[in-house]
Amino acid sequence: MNEERAFFRIIRGTAGAFRRDTGQLLKRMLHRLRIVPPPLRVSIDITNRCSFRCPTCSKWRDSASGPELEFAAWQQILRKIRRTPLLREIAFSGGEPFIRDDMAAILEEASLHGLRSVVVSNGDLITEKTYARLSSIPGCTLMLSLNSLRAEVHDATRGVPGSYAAIMRLIDRWRNSPGLLQLSLSTIIMEPNSSDIIPLAHFVRDNRLIGIIYQALLPTDVHYSFAEKAHMPDPEDRWYEDNPLWFRDPDSVRRDIGTLLKLQRRGFPILNPPLQLKQIAQYATDPSSLHRFPCIGTTQRLYIDPAGDMRLCYGFPPIGNILTDDPAEVWRGKGAHATRIAARSCNRPCRLLNCNL
Repeated sequence: MNEERAFFRIIRGTAGAFRRDTGQLLKRMLHRLRIVPPPLRVSIDITNRCSFRCPTCSKWRDSASGPELEFAAWQQILRKIRRTPLLREIAFSGGEPFIRDDMAAILEEASLHGLRSVVVSNGDLITEKTYARLSSIPGCTLMLSLNSLRAEVHDATRGVPGSYAAIMRLIDRWRNSPGLLQLSLSTIIMEPNSSDIIPLAHFVRDNRLIGIIYQALLPTDVHYSFAEKAHMPDPEDRWYEDNPLWFRDPDSVRRDIGTLLKLQRRGFPILNPPLQLKQIAQYATDPSSLHRFPCIGTTQRLYIDPAGDMRLCYGFPPIGNILTDDPAEVWRGKGAHATRIAARSCNRPCRLLNCNL
């Protein structure tokens, strides 16, 4: 019986990896042909504020958090998103989304409109009461940012002592009473957690979490405050050379990612397309290779910032506001067209982020 289960896990893992890569290749083909399908997802940065001090991010370093829309405005926005053809998935992030007292209510509102939500969180502000509300929301996934299975490493890469313990309490609570909530992990691959990359995949499988997605280490300005800057600043050349988080042994990273690809084919719930993992491995060895990877992000998702401004990419200025403009018209409008043209010659390193999937 165990051998039979293992066999079916391998079949599902291989099929899942193939499906993710096929989808990615199809999107690249449409991008090359300059065919823009309707957006299938919305990414909302609900706030610039954050309770953590991650060395991989610059949002907390900026002095101003900027304006944020109130709950009533988000109710209006979610109704508008629901009326937009094919849009049924929303990813909420920040900053830290749960720094807002009404974040659970916003997720409940999204569910009422038949929208599926993923909310990315550091887990530190999710109280027992908040967790109880989340566990009763249909179609909601909580993605916790966990960089290591060692408390000292995770806490150092998140900038707050005790953050590892908070996440582990949430995972224990989910194991004991998941309710309707789905739980997944997000991990940035970097030097301090290089020995945790494979154990994290086993941890997710052994605890029956929905999955884990691995992210590439990028310049901190990729994650910037919209209140401080009109668009993403250009990073310094060779920013990684003096960065203590950069890999000391890139070949080890390549080997570990090779192992992840094998585990994925065996049915481990690794959510990255295999093609993206291979690109991260190549990037770790040769950061200059990044510019050879196509950026198709401007044809995939609609982005909304805390003030309601819409973008096709956080690297470019807004092209409308969700409160006053029709998102379907903005998606096809002149501003969107200009952004897509400009993105074709953009050399920013954010093309390895999951928005490019």
